[in-house]
Amino acid sequence: MKPVPYIFLLCVSLFLVGCDLSFGTSVRSGTTEDDYVEEPLSDGVKKFEQALITSNAVLELISKSKHQEIFANYFSDDSKSNFARSDLTTLLNQLDQGAGKLVDFKKLQWGFFNGKEKGIDYLYSVKIAEHEKTMIRYLFVFEKDKPYTHLAGLFMKVREGTLPPGNF
Repeated sequence: MKPVPYIFLLCVSLFLVGCDLSFGTSVRSGTTEDDYVEEPLSDGVKKFEQALITSNAVLELISKSKHQEIFANYFSDDSKSNFARSDLTTLLNQLDQGAGKLVDFKKLQWGFFNGKEKGIDYLYSVKIAEHEKTMIRYLFVFEKDKPYTHLAGLFMKVREGTLPPGNF
């Protein structure tokens, strides 16, 4: 089986251009040996529950190849103005070709960390999903302190082992 390269979804202008992210507190489910573990949200991250719900909803739609619905219902207006619906479909189709279809994920597996880019505070929600050929780590980007119902960005890459909290 040929390894799947890193897969980045959406265009650079949509994603935190510049890469000078500053990370604050980070937490996740799991242990130092395994980050693909389900557990209830701890009291300290209950405030991010909607981000987990949104992240899970988008993964469900990815598994059903409902790319148009993802774009229409889960991307912020700013994201929509920077990225075409057809580009999302093309990139998710490329993900399917490289990693295979998304077949499963754990709804109560979660990770959260904060960052700041160009003066904007973000919340990052990390989810891991099983695809037919490999595991993919998803990074859902939300503007911090908004309702966490619309994405400012979305990254994905092949999961290569366990990472410390706050890493993607």
